[in-house]
Amino acid sequence: MRGRRLRNMLLIPLVLLAVLAVVGAGVMAVLALYGIQDERADAIMRTCEDQNHRHDRTTATLDRLLLERVLRRRVAPGAPAAEVTYRLLAELKRAPSPLRMRLVVSRASTQLLIDALAPRQDCEARVQRFVGGR
Repeated sequence: MRGRRLRNMLLIPLVLLAVLAVVGAGVMAVLALYGIQDERADAIMRTCEDQNHRHDRTTATLDRLLLERVLRRRVAPGAPAAEVTYRLLAELKRAPSPLRMRLVVSRASTQLLIDALAPRQDCEARVQRFVGGR
């Protein structure tokens, strides 16, 4: 009788300890999964923003080349991309009609190629689609 009572007294804390260990392991697994999801979301956001930056930089380089090499207009080093594009559009209005048409078609087709190879993306929507939010 006494041995059974002693065994029960030891068995109950051991069972409780085992239950706590299983629950603790489950909590740790859930926390690890959330950490992995956050890292994945950050990686997707970073690569998306990098691609958008490359897209914008490539478009700005295209506009700069058209201004400098075709239209023979000087562009200040480090000029913002929006300023270069605005200036290109202004210069195209003044260009002779055959040259203007050739440049518009050339720029449009090159921009289509840039958009196909490195499209600009909505990074938040991309993270939502692949990770399901943060």
